Amino acid sequence: LADMVVKLVDRRTIRGILEHSSPESPSTRVAGWIKSVRKQKRIAFLEVNDGSSKENLQVVACPSVVEKCLQFLCRACFTLFRLKTGSSISIEGDLCKSSGFGQTVELRANKIVELGSCSPDVHVTL
Repeated sequence: LADMVVKLVDRRTIRGILEHSSPESPSTRVAGWIKSVRKQKRIAFLEVNDGSSKENLQVVACPSVVEKCLQFLCRACFTLFRLKTGSSISIEGDLCKSSGFGQTVELRANKIVELGSCSPDVHVTL
């Protein structure tokens, strides 16, 4: 638990990333809530917000992260496939210039940890 608290203290805000980051910034850590999840066969796109900005940060879980997870079959391996809107997560990865529409930078995830889940049956978004 103490290790996780230290890691959360070392995180960057999404507002800080969007306002002040160079497109290439290795080893970036953010934490926040998932606003949307777009899952494809071997990749997922997460829109994450930490409350520091109205804008979301796009997180890309690339095929290599998925492959690594499937090989080692640890608890974190299945996290990518069960993440839902409203879940709180911590992400470590590399900040890169985005090749997609709508954002200038994106975070390519190396590690995703689910801090808290959100059941759509219990928590209804209005």
